[in-house]
Amino acid sequence: MTVFPTYLRLHRNGERELPLHFSIHTILRGYAAHRHDFLECSYVLEGSGWEWINGIRYRKEPGSFTFVLPYQVHEFQTDPGSCLKLYNAEFAMSLLMGPDPAYGLRDLLIGDSSTLPSYVQFHGQAQLRMRRLLDELMEEFHTEGLWKNAMVRAKLMEVLVHFDRQRRSDNPQLAGSASPVIPSGNPVHGERALWNVIQYIHMHYQEELSLPGLCATFHISVSHLSEMFKRHAGQTFLQVLHDVRIRHACALLASTDMTMEQVALEVGYGSYKTFARLFKQRKGMPPSDFRQTAFTEEAYP
Repeated sequence: MTVFPTYLRLHRNGERELPLHFSIHTILRGYAAHRHDFLECSYVLEGSGWEWINGIRYRKEPGSFTFVLPYQVHEFQTDPGSCLKLYNAEFAMSLLMGPDPAYGLRDLLIGDSSTLPSYVQFHGQAQLRMRRLLDELMEEFHTEGLWKNAMVRAKLMEVLVHFDRQRRSDNPQLAGSASPVIPSGNPVHGERALWNVIQYIHMHYQEELSLPGLCATFHISVSHLSEMFKRHAGQTFLQVLHDVRIRHACALLASTDMTMEQVALEVGYGSYKTFARLFKQRKGMPPSDFRQTAFTEEAYP
């Protein structure tokens, strides 16, 4: 029987207008293998140890930066007598995506980025610059100034651009620009294929999506795609789709005055009854109760 690492559904601030949480973490001994449907990056401030991302081991020491894509399995281990103190950001893919390909950093999610190293060790001036950028991001995140969300997002974009430029510089054969993958007649197999499908779901979750329809778009058989979801994501296609839709519904309930029926339609459900049932299954309360308790601990079970 296949045993999957822990799947973390809790994304701190994932259901707010700005789906990002930025903080300083201290890891005393380690953190067990886990996966989640949001993006995560970390930068080591103090201490030393190791991080495994999809089975690849990366050294963790001051100046180390890692970028974890959704559903990738990762875990931490500290060196004996040491602990890791690091900046940590958890954020939704929507922050990197937009209607225009020139908007955001969509290429970090699709194209060749899923095959690039998840790790960079910064040195010298590059390390000082990354630390400065992260310090500025922390300052913006913890202020309530005008245009806070826009500034936080801009600082995050700058951090990720600095990371991606450095990892491509460290790997000259990959130094060119990322190229988004557009479904074509040439099928892509394995984990890369599933990643392309998952990106497609996050970009088109408001539309009527089905497993057979995705298989036709990506030229993959239904049985093969179902097995890839099970093997690499530890979830079914419908579980992934509903998680994406419900998370976006939470953000709308907490930040808009849209009616329940409007929210259901906006996130891709043609039936409010279906939406309400699935919402309660995942959040433990009806959508109306969630709206009343938005931005409280009770809203994030």
